[in-house]
Amino acid sequence: MPIFGIVKKICCVCLASLMLFASLPLLSVESDAVTPTYYVSNEYKSSKYYKALKDYKLTGDERYDLVSIALTQYGYHEGNDDSDMSGSNLEGFKNFAEYNRMYGKLDNGEGNGMSYGYSWCAAFVSWCLRQARVPEETLETFVSCSKAVRTFRAEGIFKEKSSGYIPLAGDIIFFVKPEDAAMGYVASHVGMVVGCDGEFVYTIEGNTDLLKVCQKKYPLDGEKIVGYAVPEYKTVEGTLYDFPL
Repeated sequence: MPIFGIVKKICCVCLASLMLFASLPLLSVESDAVTPTYYVSNEYKSSKYYKALKDYKLTGDERYDLVSIALTQYGYHEGNDDSDMSGSNLEGFKNFAEYNRMYGKLDNGEGNGMSYGYSWCAAFVSWCLRQARVPEETLETFVSCSKAVRTFRAEGIFKEKSSGYIPLAGDIIFFVKPEDAAMGYVASHVGMVVGCDGEFVYTIEGNTDLLKVCQKKYPLDGEKIVGYAVPEYKTVEGTLYDFPL
């Protein structure tokens, strides 16, 4: 075969290989690494909570990753201004939290003006969802509990407490205080389910009465529980949701 014929044949093979490669999805070398989805504050970057987040390796099971990422933030305490985001200010009480940075500044009438200082329980859940790479299409970012419940009910992914549903790790649990319900709120607090033993549901929540991320438990028929958002998460067969309760 003439040399130009060999070159032509090799080039055709190379071109075919390039076309096949181009048709394949691009894979990240660090596909299991947690990459924050927003501009992280310098204060948070220097904190143990950021280190714990970055040390976590995603498994691809969205339920497991969501709860695991939430647990890396256990103990994070709210601060007093936009630069107080490290989570270490145990005297903080003005609702400034790193998780609000992902959503943006708001003025919700709590006296902090247009800032990152607003009730952050929903922002924490949304932050964990996005860091766990749960798509917006699966469960959208939200900062209003009442609006979220209405949306999830309309989407058919909300299980009312009265239905007898037994929650799973990764479900989103909504609460309302009697005084808030009297004011027309559908829900006024939210967290994530860590597990359930058939009698109690165990959670991890932000913006609690302790002003930090912590774990709690409630009777399944607890008065304040409204119900659960149950997204169609991507899961990995065989994953055990055996978190400490």
